[in-house]
Amino acid sequence: VMGALKEFFKPEFLNRLDETIIFDVLAKEEIKQIVGLQVDMLAKRLLEKEIVLEVTDEAVSLIGDKSYDPHYGARPIKRYMQTHILNSVASLMLSKKFAKGGIARIFVNKKGDIEVEAHKPKKIPSPLSTKDVVLKK
Repeated sequence: VMGALKEFFKPEFLNRLDETIIFDVLAKEEIKQIVGLQVDMLAKRLLEKEIVLEVTDEAVSLIGDKSYDPHYGARPIKRYMQTHILNSVASLMLSKKFAKGGIARIFVNKKGDIEVEAHKPKKIPSPLSTKDVVLKK
């Protein structure tokens, strides 16, 4: 790799770099973990609004499959989450579909697409915490 860098860049530029890091292509399991981290961040944001997040394993896998690009790595995951999940959750919140302690359920519908539904609380968890994020099969 260093040989290719030396062929492409001038020595003056390479001399300014502190170090070179080579990244491997992410495996499917690593992508699923990154999606899980994004889901955790969303869960924390929703808990501030007293909404519990419920996400199926199938949805996590589909988000990873649809958003991952080997060329760009995991960067598109956040954009996919914004476009397909956060916008749907925000629309449901604005239309007052969530009651206090309500559930935002993210799942794969029969068409094979990600869907977000608002559900009434089974019981209002007290106090709400990130442990209320549920991954269901």
